[in-house]
Amino acid sequence: VWVDVNVPRGTKAGEYRGELTVHAEQLKDTMRVPVVVEVLPAELPNRPSWIVELNSYGRIPGFAGVNADRQPDRAREALWKYYALGHQHRCELDALPYSQNGYVESPFYVPVLDGEGAGTHVADWSQWDAFMGPMLSGEAFTEEKGYVGPCAGEPISHMYMPFHENWPIPMSAKHYADYMECKTRLDFAEWAKKARRVEVAFHDQYKRGFVNVVREFFEHCADKGWTKTAFHFYYNNKYYWKVAFFGGMGRGGTSFWLLDEPVDFDDYDMNRFLLLLARAGHEAAGSPPIPVAYRTDVSQPEMHRGLWDGVCDLWNCSSLMRFGSTVTARRYWLPEEAFWRYGGGPGVSAPPVAMLRRLLASWTAGTTGDLPYWDTFHGRGPAWRKGEDLAIHYSGQNYANSGKSYDGPIASVRMKWMRRVQQDVEYLHLLAGKDGWDRWRVRSALAPFADDITEPVWSFDNMTTTQWNHLRQQVAATLLAE
Repeated sequence: VWVDVNVPRGTKAGEYRGELTVHAEQLKDTMRVPVVVEVLPAELPNRPSWIVELNSYGRIPGFAGVNADRQPDRAREALWKYYALGHQHRCELDALPYSQNGYVESPFYVPVLDGEGAGTHVADWSQWDAFMGPMLSGEAFTEEKGYVGPCAGEPISHMYMPFHENWPIPMSAKHYADYMECKTRLDFAEWAKKARRVEVAFHDQYKRGFVNVVREFFEHCADKGWTKTAFHFYYNNKYYWKVAFFGGMGRGGTSFWLLDEPVDFDDYDMNRFLLLLARAGHEAAGSPPIPVAYRTDVSQPEMHRGLWDGVCDLWNCSSLMRFGSTVTARRYWLPEEAFWRYGGGPGVSAPPVAMLRRLLASWTAGTTGDLPYWDTFHGRGPAWRKGEDLAIHYSGQNYANSGKSYDGPIASVRMKWMRRVQQDVEYLHLLAGKDGWDRWRVRSALAPFADDITEPVWSFDNMTTTQWNHLRQQVAATLLAE
Protein backbone atom coordinates (compact mmCIF):
# COMPACT_ATOMS: atom_id res chain seq x y z
CA VAL A 1 0.00 0.00 0.00
CA TRP A 2 1.43 3.36 -1.03
CA VAL A 3 0.22 6.41 0.91
CA ASP A 4 0.90 9.93 -0.41
CA VAL A 5 1.10 12.77 2.10
CA ASN A 6 0.41 16.08 0.39
CA VAL A 7 2.06 19.14 1.92
CA PRO A 8 -0.04 22.11 0.74
CA ARG A 9 1.67 25.18 -0.62
CA GLY A 10 2.13 27.83 2.06
CA THR A 11 2.63 25.29 4.87
CA LYS A 12 4.79 26.80 7.59
CA ALA A 13 8.26 25.27 7.90
CA GLY A 14 8.78 22.91 10.82
CA GLU A 15 8.24 19.36 12.00
CA TYR A 16 4.80 17.82 11.82
CA ARG A 17 3.85 14.61 13.61
CA GLY A 18 0.91 12.34 13.07
CA GLU A 19 -0.16 8.75 13.20
CA LEU A 20 -1.40 6.32 10.59
CA THR A 21 -3.81 3.71 11.91
CA VAL A 22 -4.53 0.48 10.07
CA HIS A 23 -7.61 -1.63 10.72
CA ALA A 24 -8.22 -5.06 9.18
CA GLU A 25 -10.17 -8.18 10.04
CA GLN A 26 -6.92 -10.13 10.04
CA LEU A 27 -5.34 -7.85 12.67
CA LYS A 28 -6.04 -8.59 16.32
CA ASP A 29 -5.23 -5.00 17.26
CA THR A 30 -5.15 -1.73 15.36
CA MET A 31 -1.73 -1.08 13.85
CA ARG A 32 -0.33 2.37 14.57
CA VAL A 33 2.43 3.86 12.44
CA PRO A 34 4.01 7.15 13.55
CA VAL A 35 4.55 9.67 10.74
CA VAL A 36 6.99 12.60 10.95
CA VAL A 37 7.21 15.17 8.14
CA GLU A 38 9.83 17.90 8.13
CA VAL A 39 8.77 20.88 6.02
CA LEU A 40 11.67 23.03 4.81
CA PRO A 41 11.48 26.80 4.30
CA ALA A 42 11.51 26.39 0.51
CA GLU A 43 8.64 25.90 -1.88
CA LEU A 44 8.48 24.06 -5.18
CA PRO A 45 6.76 25.88 -8.03
CA ASN A 46 3.14 24.92 -8.50
CA ARG A 47 3.85 24.48 -12.21
CA PRO A 48 6.69 22.15 -13.25
CA SER A 49 9.71 23.90 -14.75
CA TRP A 50 11.04 20.67 -16.30
CA ILE A 51 8.60 18.41 -18.14
CA VAL A 52 8.19 14.68 -17.59
CA GLU A 53 5.80 13.53 -20.29
CA LEU A 54 3.51 10.51 -19.96
CA ASN A 55 2.97 9.68 -23.61
CA SER A 56 -0.19 7.97 -24.83
CA TYR A 57 -1.52 7.08 -28.25
CA GLY A 58 -5.08 8.24 -27.56
CA ARG A 59 -7.74 5.78 -26.38
CA ILE A 60 -8.13 7.16 -22.84
CA PRO A 61 -11.93 6.70 -22.52
CA GLY A 62 -11.68 3.24 -24.08
CA PHE A 63 -8.82 2.33 -21.76
CA ALA A 64 -11.07 3.41 -18.90
CA GLY A 65 -13.90 1.23 -20.23
CA VAL A 66 -16.03 4.15 -21.40
CA ASN A 67 -17.65 4.55 -24.83
CA ALA A 68 -17.07 8.22 -25.63
CA ASP A 69 -19.70 8.33 -28.37
CA ARG A 70 -22.47 6.87 -26.20
CA GLN A 71 -21.42 8.31 -22.84
CA PRO A 72 -19.78 11.70 -23.52
CA ASP A 73 -20.28 13.07 -19.99
CA ARG A 74 -18.76 9.98 -18.41
CA ALA A 75 -15.93 10.03 -20.98
CA ARG A 76 -15.17 13.65 -20.13
CA GLU A 77 -14.89 12.89 -16.42
CA ALA A 78 -12.67 9.88 -17.16
CA LEU A 79 -10.41 12.02 -19.35
CA TRP A 80 -9.98 14.59 -16.59
CA LYS A 81 -9.20 11.90 -14.02
CA TYR A 82 -6.38 10.53 -16.15
CA TYR A 83 -4.89 13.97 -16.73
CA ALA A 84 -5.34 14.79 -13.04
CA LEU A 85 -3.30 11.75 -12.05
CA GLY A 86 -0.37 13.03 -14.10
CA HIS A 87 -0.79 16.50 -12.62
CA GLN A 88 -0.69 15.08 -9.09
CA HIS A 89 2.61 13.38 -9.90
CA ARG A 90 4.15 16.50 -11.46
CA CYS A 91 4.14 14.68 -14.80
CA GLU A 92 1.99 15.52 -17.80
CA LEU A 93 -0.15 13.07 -19.70
CA ASP A 94 -0.09 13.80 -23.41
CA ALA A 95 -2.52 11.78 -25.51
CA LEU A 96 -2.04 11.76 -29.27
CA PRO A 97 -5.48 12.51 -30.71
CA TYR A 98 -5.14 10.72 -34.06
CA SER A 99 -4.21 7.28 -35.37
CA GLN A 100 -2.10 5.92 -38.22
CA ASN A 101 -5.20 5.63 -40.41
CA GLY A 102 -5.84 9.35 -40.08
CA TYR A 103 -8.83 8.86 -37.82
CA VAL A 104 -9.25 11.26 -34.91
CA GLU A 105 -10.07 8.83 -32.13
CA SER A 106 -12.83 10.63 -30.29
CA PRO A 107 -14.94 13.59 -31.42
CA PHE A 108 -13.94 15.69 -28.43
CA TYR A 109 -10.30 15.83 -29.61
CA VAL A 110 -11.21 18.14 -32.48
CA PRO A 111 -13.83 20.83 -33.15
CA VAL A 112 -16.47 20.31 -35.83
CA LEU A 113 -15.27 21.44 -39.26
CA ASP A 114 -17.13 22.66 -42.31
CA GLY A 115 -16.13 23.55 -45.86
CA GLU A 116 -13.40 21.96 -47.93
CA GLY A 117 -9.95 22.81 -49.25
CA ALA A 118 -8.98 26.41 -48.65
CA GLY A 119 -12.45 27.07 -47.23
CA THR A 120 -12.12 24.55 -44.41
CA HIS A 121 -13.01 26.19 -41.11
CA VAL A 122 -14.24 25.44 -37.61
CA ALA A 123 -18.03 25.35 -37.45
CA ASP A 124 -18.53 24.43 -33.78
CA TRP A 125 -16.17 24.60 -30.79
CA SER A 126 -18.70 23.60 -28.13
CA GLN A 127 -17.81 19.93 -27.65
CA TRP A 128 -14.05 20.54 -27.84
CA ASP A 129 -14.39 23.34 -25.32
CA ALA A 130 -16.43 21.17 -22.95
CA PHE A 131 -13.81 18.40 -22.93
CA MET A 132 -10.53 20.24 -23.31
CA GLY A 133 -11.35 23.71 -21.95
CA PRO A 134 -11.26 22.84 -18.22
CA MET A 135 -7.79 21.32 -18.67
CA LEU A 136 -6.59 24.42 -20.53
CA SER A 137 -7.96 26.75 -17.83
CA GLY A 138 -7.01 24.59 -14.83
CA GLU A 139 -10.66 24.25 -13.76
CA ALA A 140 -10.41 20.44 -14.00
CA PHE A 141 -7.73 20.46 -11.28
CA THR A 142 -9.44 22.43 -8.53
CA GLU A 143 -10.78 21.55 -5.11
CA GLU A 144 -14.31 21.86 -6.50
CA LYS A 145 -13.48 18.95 -8.82
CA GLY A 146 -12.05 16.94 -5.94
CA TYR A 147 -8.45 17.64 -6.89
CA VAL A 148 -5.75 17.58 -4.20
CA GLY A 149 -2.03 17.80 -4.77
CA PRO A 150 0.69 19.61 -6.72
CA CYS A 151 -0.24 21.80 -9.69
CA ALA A 152 -3.68 22.58 -8.21
CA GLY A 153 -5.58 25.04 -10.39
CA GLU A 154 -2.89 24.96 -13.08
CA PRO A 155 -3.68 23.99 -16.67
CA ILE A 156 -1.84 21.17 -18.39
CA SER A 157 1.65 22.24 -19.46
CA HIS A 158 1.30 21.12 -23.08
CA MET A 159 -0.83 19.08 -25.44
CA TYR A 160 -0.54 17.35 -28.80
CA MET A 161 -2.45 19.16 -31.50
CA PRO A 162 -4.66 17.03 -33.78
CA PHE A 163 -3.04 18.33 -36.99
CA HIS A 164 -1.42 15.71 -39.20
CA GLU A 165 -1.27 14.74 -42.87
CA ASN A 166 -4.97 13.71 -42.93
CA TRP A 167 -6.51 16.46 -40.74
CA PRO A 168 -7.92 19.04 -41.17
CA ILE A 169 -7.48 18.36 -44.91
CA PRO A 170 -7.85 14.75 -46.15
CA MET A 171 -4.83 13.04 -47.67
CA SER A 172 -6.07 12.33 -51.22
CA ALA A 173 -5.28 12.82 -54.89
CA LYS A 174 -7.48 15.91 -54.76
CA HIS A 175 -4.95 17.65 -52.53
CA TYR A 176 -1.69 15.79 -53.20
CA ALA A 177 -0.70 15.57 -56.86
CA ASP A 178 1.70 12.63 -56.31
CA TYR A 179 -0.87 10.53 -54.47
CA MET A 180 -0.78 6.84 -55.40
CA GLU A 181 -2.62 3.78 -54.20
CA CYS A 182 -0.01 1.48 -52.65
CA LYS A 183 -0.85 -2.08 -51.69
CA THR A 184 2.61 -3.66 -51.71
CA ARG A 185 6.17 -2.64 -51.00
CA LEU A 186 6.87 -2.62 -54.73
CA ASP A 187 4.00 -0.17 -55.22
CA PHE A 188 5.50 2.03 -52.54
CA ALA A 189 8.93 1.82 -54.20
CA GLU A 190 7.39 3.08 -57.44
CA TRP A 191 5.80 5.99 -55.60
CA ALA A 192 9.14 6.85 -53.97
CA LYS A 193 10.88 6.95 -57.36
CA LYS A 194 8.39 9.47 -58.78
CA ALA A 195 7.41 11.60 -55.79
CA ARG A 196 8.52 15.23 -55.90
CA ARG A 197 9.32 17.66 -53.09
CA VAL A 198 6.15 17.98 -51.03
CA GLU A 199 6.14 21.77 -51.25
CA VAL A 200 5.57 21.34 -55.00
CA ALA A 201 3.28 18.30 -54.93
CA PHE A 202 0.71 19.53 -52.40
CA HIS A 203 -1.95 21.81 -53.83
CA ASP A 204 -2.49 25.32 -52.52
CA GLN A 205 -5.98 24.31 -51.38
CA TYR A 206 -4.41 21.88 -48.88
CA LYS A 207 -1.90 24.44 -47.60
CA ARG A 208 -4.42 27.25 -47.20
CA GLY A 209 -7.00 25.07 -45.46
CA PHE A 210 -4.41 23.69 -43.03
CA VAL A 211 -3.12 27.17 -42.17
CA ASN A 212 -6.65 28.51 -41.77
CA VAL A 213 -7.66 25.94 -39.14
CA VAL A 214 -4.35 26.40 -37.24
CA ARG A 215 -5.07 30.13 -37.18
CA GLU A 216 -8.55 29.51 -35.78
CA PHE A 217 -7.15 27.35 -32.97
CA PHE A 218 -4.80 30.10 -31.82
CA GLU A 219 -7.45 32.80 -32.11
CA HIS A 220 -10.01 30.73 -30.20
CA CYS A 221 -7.68 29.87 -27.31
CA ALA A 222 -6.47 33.46 -27.08
CA ASP A 223 -10.09 34.66 -26.89
CA LYS A 224 -10.80 32.14 -24.12
CA GLY A 225 -7.69 33.17 -22.16
CA TRP A 226 -6.13 29.71 -22.49
CA THR A 227 -2.59 31.00 -22.82
CA LYS A 228 -0.51 28.78 -20.51
CA THR A 229 -0.68 25.43 -22.30
CA ALA A 230 1.86 24.90 -25.08
CA PHE A 231 0.50 23.64 -28.39
CA HIS A 232 2.72 20.82 -29.67
CA PHE A 233 2.62 20.38 -33.43
CA TYR A 234 3.97 16.86 -33.84
CA TYR A 235 3.51 14.42 -36.70
CA ASN A 236 3.53 10.75 -35.77
CA ASN A 237 2.35 8.63 -38.68
CA LYS A 238 4.46 6.17 -40.68
CA TYR A 239 4.25 4.51 -44.09
CA TYR A 240 4.74 1.15 -42.39
CA TRP A 241 1.03 1.36 -41.65
CA LYS A 242 0.12 2.14 -45.27
CA VAL A 243 2.08 -0.83 -46.65
CA ALA A 244 2.98 -3.93 -44.63
CA PHE A 245 6.75 -3.70 -44.36
CA PHE A 246 6.67 -5.56 -41.05
CA GLY A 247 4.29 -8.04 -39.45
CA GLY A 248 1.14 -6.59 -37.94
CA MET A 249 1.30 -3.28 -39.82
CA GLY A 250 -0.08 -2.10 -43.15
CA ARG A 251 -3.63 -1.58 -41.98
CA GLY A 252 -4.78 1.53 -43.83
CA GLY A 253 -2.26 4.18 -42.84
CA THR A 254 -2.48 7.57 -44.54
CA SER A 255 1.15 8.71 -44.45
CA PHE A 256 3.66 8.21 -47.28
CA TRP A 257 6.46 9.21 -44.92
CA LEU A 258 8.11 8.26 -41.64
CA LEU A 259 7.07 11.37 -39.76
CA ASP A 260 7.94 9.88 -36.38
CA GLU A 261 11.57 8.68 -36.29
CA PRO A 262 12.32 9.89 -39.83
CA VAL A 263 15.09 8.23 -41.85
CA ASP A 264 15.13 9.43 -45.47
CA PHE A 265 15.23 12.89 -47.00
CA ASP A 266 11.52 12.80 -47.88
CA ASP A 267 10.63 12.05 -44.23
CA TYR A 268 12.51 15.09 -42.94
CA ASP A 269 11.17 17.21 -45.78
CA MET A 270 7.52 16.36 -45.01
CA ASN A 271 8.05 17.18 -41.34
CA ARG A 272 9.48 20.53 -42.41
CA PHE A 273 6.50 21.17 -44.71
CA LEU A 274 3.88 20.47 -42.04
CA LEU A 275 5.74 22.38 -39.32
CA LEU A 276 6.01 25.40 -41.61
CA LEU A 277 2.25 25.28 -42.23
CA ALA A 278 1.69 25.31 -38.46
CA ARG A 279 4.05 28.27 -38.10
CA ALA A 280 2.18 30.10 -40.84
CA GLY A 281 -1.10 29.55 -38.99
CA HIS A 282 0.37 30.99 -35.79
CA GLU A 283 1.58 34.05 -37.68
CA ALA A 284 -1.78 34.43 -39.42
CA ALA A 285 -3.42 34.59 -35.97
CA GLY A 286 -1.15 37.51 -35.08
CA SER A 287 1.30 35.35 -33.09
CA PRO A 288 -0.77 35.44 -29.87
CA PRO A 289 1.03 34.92 -26.53
CA ILE A 290 0.33 31.20 -26.43
CA PRO A 291 3.35 28.91 -26.04
CA VAL A 292 3.90 26.66 -29.01
CA ALA A 293 6.39 23.93 -29.89
CA TYR A 294 7.21 22.74 -33.39
CA ARG A 295 8.24 19.27 -32.34
CA THR A 296 9.78 16.18 -33.88
CA ASP A 297 10.56 12.81 -32.27
CA VAL A 298 13.72 11.68 -33.99
CA SER A 299 16.29 8.91 -33.52
CA GLN A 300 18.75 10.26 -36.09
CA PRO A 301 18.80 14.05 -35.66
CA GLU A 302 22.15 14.31 -37.41
CA MET A 303 20.41 13.32 -40.67
CA HIS A 304 18.16 16.38 -40.89
CA ARG A 305 20.47 17.94 -43.51
CA GLY A 306 19.71 21.46 -42.32
CA LEU A 307 16.04 21.08 -43.28
CA TRP A 308 14.85 21.80 -39.76
CA ASP A 309 17.06 24.79 -38.94
CA GLY A 310 14.75 27.61 -37.93
CA VAL A 311 11.75 25.27 -38.27
CA CYS A 312 11.82 22.60 -35.54
CA ASP A 313 12.32 24.08 -32.08
CA LEU A 314 11.69 21.00 -29.90
CA TRP A 315 13.91 18.07 -30.76
CA ASN A 316 12.84 14.95 -28.86
CA CYS A 317 15.78 12.59 -29.40
CA SER A 318 16.13 8.96 -28.43
CA SER A 319 19.83 9.21 -29.25
CA LEU A 320 20.51 12.18 -26.99
CA MET A 321 23.38 10.43 -25.17
CA ARG A 322 25.43 10.32 -28.38
CA PHE A 323 24.07 13.58 -29.77
CA GLY A 324 24.59 15.60 -26.58
CA SER A 325 27.69 17.55 -27.61
CA THR A 326 25.88 18.68 -30.77
CA VAL A 327 22.95 19.76 -28.58
CA THR A 328 25.29 22.07 -26.67
CA ALA A 329 26.56 23.59 -29.91
CA ARG A 330 23.07 24.01 -31.38
CA ARG A 331 21.79 25.63 -28.19
CA TYR A 332 24.64 28.15 -28.46
CA TRP A 333 23.97 29.09 -32.08
CA LEU A 334 20.20 28.50 -32.07
CA PRO A 335 19.06 29.39 -28.53
CA GLU A 336 15.39 29.12 -29.50
CA GLU A 337 15.77 25.33 -29.79
CA ALA A 338 14.97 22.99 -26.90
CA PHE A 339 15.73 19.30 -26.51
CA TRP A 340 14.07 16.35 -24.84
CA ARG A 341 15.06 12.72 -24.60
CA TYR A 342 12.64 9.84 -25.16
CA GLY A 343 12.64 6.11 -24.45
CA GLY A 344 14.66 3.98 -22.10
CA GLY A 345 12.52 4.30 -18.97
CA PRO A 346 13.34 1.76 -16.22
CA GLY A 347 11.42 -1.52 -16.32
CA VAL A 348 9.26 -2.98 -13.58
CA SER A 349 12.18 -4.93 -12.09
CA ALA A 350 14.51 -1.92 -11.88
CA PRO A 351 15.33 -0.26 -8.53
CA PRO A 352 13.85 3.21 -7.86
CA VAL A 353 17.27 4.88 -8.24
CA ALA A 354 17.23 3.80 -11.91
CA MET A 355 14.69 6.56 -12.58
CA LEU A 356 17.06 9.15 -11.14
CA ARG A 357 19.95 7.79 -13.21
CA ARG A 358 17.81 8.02 -16.33
CA LEU A 359 16.38 11.49 -15.83
CA LEU A 360 19.48 13.08 -14.27
CA ALA A 361 21.50 12.09 -17.34
CA SER A 362 18.90 13.83 -19.46
CA TRP A 363 18.82 16.96 -17.28
CA THR A 364 22.60 17.39 -17.20
CA ALA A 365 22.62 17.19 -21.01
CA GLY A 366 20.69 20.47 -21.04
CA THR A 367 17.19 19.19 -21.80
CA THR A 368 13.96 20.96 -20.89
CA GLY A 369 12.01 17.72 -20.52
CA ASP A 370 11.95 13.98 -20.91
CA LEU A 371 9.64 11.24 -22.19
CA PRO A 372 10.80 8.04 -20.44
CA TYR A 373 8.22 5.65 -21.96
CA TRP A 374 7.02 5.67 -25.56
CA ASP A 375 3.60 4.51 -24.33
CA THR A 376 2.32 4.48 -20.76
CA PHE A 377 -1.00 2.66 -21.32
CA HIS A 378 -0.23 -1.06 -21.11
CA GLY A 379 -1.68 -1.53 -17.62
CA ARG A 380 -4.66 -3.78 -18.29
CA GLY A 381 -5.46 -7.47 -18.04
CA PRO A 382 -2.22 -9.51 -17.95
CA ALA A 383 -0.27 -6.53 -16.59
CA TRP A 384 -1.89 -7.16 -13.18
CA ARG A 385 -0.33 -10.64 -13.12
CA LYS A 386 2.88 -10.28 -15.12
CA GLY A 387 5.35 -7.42 -15.16
CA GLU A 388 4.79 -5.03 -18.08
CA ASP A 389 7.42 -2.34 -18.63
CA LEU A 390 4.91 0.02 -20.31
CA ALA A 391 2.31 -0.23 -17.54
CA ILE A 392 2.63 3.26 -16.08
CA HIS A 393 -1.10 3.94 -15.98
CA TYR A 394 -3.23 1.06 -14.75
CA SER A 395 -6.84 1.04 -15.84
CA GLY A 396 -9.61 1.17 -13.25
CA GLN A 397 -11.47 -1.26 -15.51
CA ASN A 398 -11.45 -4.60 -13.68
CA TYR A 399 -8.62 -3.32 -11.51
CA ALA A 400 -6.33 -5.99 -10.05
CA ASN A 401 -8.57 -8.58 -11.75
CA SER A 402 -11.07 -7.93 -8.96
CA GLY A 403 -14.17 -7.86 -11.13
CA LYS A 404 -14.69 -4.27 -9.95
CA SER A 405 -14.28 -1.13 -12.04
CA TYR A 406 -14.22 2.62 -11.89
CA ASP A 407 -13.50 5.22 -14.54
CA GLY A 408 -10.26 6.53 -13.07
CA PRO A 409 -6.67 5.31 -13.40
CA ILE A 410 -4.29 3.77 -10.87
CA ALA A 411 -0.72 5.05 -10.70
CA SER A 412 2.17 2.64 -11.04
CA VAL A 413 4.96 2.81 -8.49
CA ARG A 414 7.21 4.08 -11.28
CA MET A 415 4.96 7.12 -11.63
CA LYS A 416 5.77 7.79 -7.97
CA TRP A 417 9.46 7.52 -8.79
CA MET A 418 9.06 9.99 -11.67
CA ARG A 419 7.47 12.50 -9.30
CA ARG A 420 10.29 12.06 -6.81
CA VAL A 421 12.91 12.74 -9.47
CA GLN A 422 10.94 15.64 -10.96
CA GLN A 423 10.85 17.22 -7.51
CA ASP A 424 14.60 16.69 -7.19
CA VAL A 425 15.07 18.50 -10.51
CA GLU A 426 12.98 21.37 -9.13
CA TYR A 427 15.43 21.59 -6.21
CA LEU A 428 18.25 21.88 -8.75
CA HIS A 429 16.37 24.68 -10.54
CA LEU A 430 15.79 26.51 -7.25
CA LEU A 431 19.51 26.27 -6.54
CA ALA A 432 20.33 27.48 -10.07
CA GLY A 433 18.31 30.63 -9.33
CA LYS A 434 20.28 31.45 -6.19
CA ASP A 435 22.85 34.27 -6.28
CA GLY A 436 26.14 33.00 -7.63
CA TRP A 437 24.59 29.93 -9.20
CA ASP A 438 23.19 28.99 -12.58
CA ARG A 439 22.22 25.74 -14.25
CA TRP A 440 25.73 24.98 -15.51
CA ARG A 441 27.31 25.56 -12.11
CA VAL A 442 24.74 23.18 -10.63
CA ARG A 443 25.68 20.65 -13.31
CA SER A 444 29.35 21.00 -12.36
CA ALA A 445 28.47 20.37 -8.71
CA LEU A 446 26.95 17.03 -9.77
CA ALA A 447 30.31 15.83 -11.11
CA PRO A 448 31.13 13.63 -8.05
CA PHE A 449 28.03 11.55 -8.81
CA ALA A 450 28.70 11.11 -12.56
CA ASP A 451 30.35 8.01 -14.02
CA ASP A 452 32.87 9.81 -16.24
CA ILE A 453 33.00 13.60 -16.46
CA THR A 454 35.38 13.47 -19.44
CA GLU A 455 32.46 12.30 -21.58
CA PRO A 456 30.51 15.08 -23.36
CA VAL A 457 27.26 13.66 -21.96
CA TRP A 458 27.31 12.40 -18.40
CA SER A 459 25.74 9.18 -17.20
CA PHE A 460 24.93 8.18 -13.63
CA ASP A 461 24.63 4.42 -13.99
CA ASN A 462 26.61 3.71 -10.81
CA MET A 463 24.66 6.06 -8.55
CA THR A 464 23.23 4.36 -5.46
CA THR A 465 20.11 5.04 -3.42
CA THR A 466 22.31 6.24 -0.55
CA GLN A 467 23.99 8.74 -2.87
CA TRP A 468 20.59 9.84 -4.15
CA ASN A 469 19.44 10.71 -0.63
CA HIS A 470 22.79 12.36 0.11
CA LEU A 471 22.50 14.48 -3.04
CA ARG A 472 19.06 15.72 -2.05
CA GLN A 473 20.31 16.66 1.42
CA GLN A 474 23.31 18.50 -0.03
CA VAL A 475 21.15 20.46 -2.47
CA ALA A 476 18.68 21.40 0.26
CA ALA A 477 21.46 22.50 2.62
CA THR A 478 23.12 24.61 -0.08
CA LEU A 479 19.78 26.10 -1.12
CA LEU A 480 18.89 27.12 2.43
CA ALA A 481 22.36 28.35 3.45
CA GLU A 482 22.67 32.07 4.07
